[in-house]
Amino acid sequence: RAIAQPMDSSLVEHLYDHVTTERSASAQYLAISLWFAERDLLGFSKFFKKESFDELEHASNFANYLVLRGQTVKLQELSSPKQEWNSIDEVIADSFQMEADVTTSVHQLYSLAERSGDTRRVWIFDGCYGMG
Repeated sequence: RAIAQPMDSSLVEHLYDHVTTERSASAQYLAISLWFAERDLLGFSKFFKKESFDELEHASNFANYLVLRGQTVKLQELSSPKQEWNSIDEVIADSFQMEADVTTSVHQLYSLAERSGDTRRVWIFDGCYGMG
């Protein structure tokens, strides 16, 4: 571990929760992608499959941040994603709400980090991680 540094325990717990939020979003987007594929709406399916990969990458980035800070990453159990919708409008509304929830989680993390005086930045470049 490159830089083991103490962290506020509440911030660490919220980071664990956020990793779970990102992983859940990834699973939900995969379910959405499959729903569209089952209806031969392949452009939508491809879009949401990419979103699934992006959310998983975000989860990985937050987990790697914890590792860089000398923390042990505790992965939490995921619930099964929703897999049935009545319309495309319902799918889009659900995905919009999920994005709002993920964004809110990021804002809460930042606010908690500020309150605890822990606003270290991490730069990520071609799979190499560093702190600034």
